[in-house]
Amino acid sequence: MINWMLTTLFCSIILFSSCPHLHAEIIETQNIATVMDHVDANSIVFFNVTGTLYKPSTTFADRQWRDYFSERVLLIVPEANNPQNLINRIKNTLVQEIPKKNVDEFTPILIANLQQARVPVLGITQKKVSTPYANDFAQITSNHLVSLGIYLESTLAYFNIPHMDCDQYSFGHGILFTEKKAAGNAILAILKNTQHLYSNVIVVDDSQNFLRIVETTLAENNIPFVGLRYGRDDARKANFNPILGIIEFIAFINEGKVMTDEEATDILITHPEVDYEQLLNELILQLV
Repeated sequence: MINWMLTTLFCSIILFSSCPHLHAEIIETQNIATVMDHVDANSIVFFNVTGTLYKPSTTFADRQWRDYFSERVLLIVPEANNPQNLINRIKNTLVQEIPKKNVDEFTPILIANLQQARVPVLGITQKKVSTPYANDFAQITSNHLVSLGIYLESTLAYFNIPHMDCDQYSFGHGILFTEKKAAGNAILAILKNTQHLYSNVIVVDDSQNFLRIVETTLAENNIPFVGLRYGRDDARKANFNPILGIIEFIAFINEGKVMTDEEATDILITHPEVDYEQLLNELILQLV
């Protein structure tokens, strides 16, 4: 029995290391359907969440604007007034209450088709599952995805992930949280826990650097890899304008309205003379 197990294990290792399809590549694409050019019945697919599966519906819900807001608060609120408390309170509201948008309306269909074919499809994010402003990012992220018709948790009906023997990463609702650590090692931890030989690992992300890190780690472990550098949301990020976020934030705080970027742009064009940063400073001091 032991000899049989050792022989089986040895054959598996040989198959893995001598696989003729072993390769690693990163491909630029604006089309999420490019995934289908590389997937087969024995693939596993990881979609990064923000910028790949969904994007903020408005500028003031963007991580770039949350960072901008945090800097403004730290700049004008005295330490004695606990500026971090305000930052956490506003971030909590924004990440939970402001809806997301699909980066591509076809993505929910693509993921559902992969799941119907029983291809393992998981989300991945470098975020921490628990932060000072949100103690269950897995649930929050899943809620946003479900609202857009993306059901990553459905993968778990046919893809079993044993308990991860690692306290460095978190997994919940079909999403792998790398806890700000190297994404390649987090993916490797998933692969080792499933103990399955995949024909390739496909990762879709909007960051070239993220994909390079994963590529290096998987190559060191002789694991075939295809990275798709998904650039559909590049233009929105490049054209980030914090003033639009200020206009939207003021409307949200004062009126409870989630204003679109188009509406905020109209206001900015109509009233270019307004010092919007000063208005934000005044509002921040009121909120402390």
